[in-house]
Amino acid sequence: MRRRALLASVAVATTSLSGCLGTAYRPVGGDVRSDFGSSHLHLHDDPLVEGGLGDDNDAQFHTRLVVSPETAPTFLQSSDAESPGHLQNRVADADFDSQFFLLFEARMSHDAAYHVHTRLSPEPNWTGWSTLGIPLETDSATDVADEYYPDADELVCTALYRYESASSPGAAEVTLYDEDGRIRAGPLRTD
Repeated sequence: MRRRALLASVAVATTSLSGCLGTAYRPVGGDVRSDFGSSHLHLHDDPLVEGGLGDDNDAQFHTRLVVSPETAPTFLQSSDAESPGHLQNRVADADFDSQFFLLFEARMSHDAAYHVHTRLSPEPNWTGWSTLGIPLETDSATDVADEYYPDADELVCTALYRYESASSPGAAEVTLYDEDGRIRAGPLRTD
């Protein structure tokens, strides 16, 4: 009889504890707000980021968290002379005690060109102790592609977003939505 009572109390305590812990990780991580974003369309063979999508990488998407100066990407000189310096300065000036960045790259055909932006709903949310779910959204950029890259076959959109939060995530799962709110890709796990 005592054994059954002991097992029952252990089961109740474990269930209660898991429920408490399950709801605690969101407040521990705190709210996450995006306060800066930049999206650049460029030629596939003229990359903005070292180790990102370029001639030696055939992936369609690349996502990366920047949570400290050590994890910061190296921005390369490109035909768009303003972009690399502007992005490098944003990362260099960050307060990594309360800020982190998401670097997102998407490869696409010229005819399906798009920019990537933060999405207002759903908001970024903690999906685990140190994993953050980040929604992004596409916006057609075929007019930009036609004007600046009329002969290009493949383009890349490189986007950099800064977020403010009480704690930095250890990983992120990025979901990319199209203009109509449908999931286009994801969740994509950061490296």
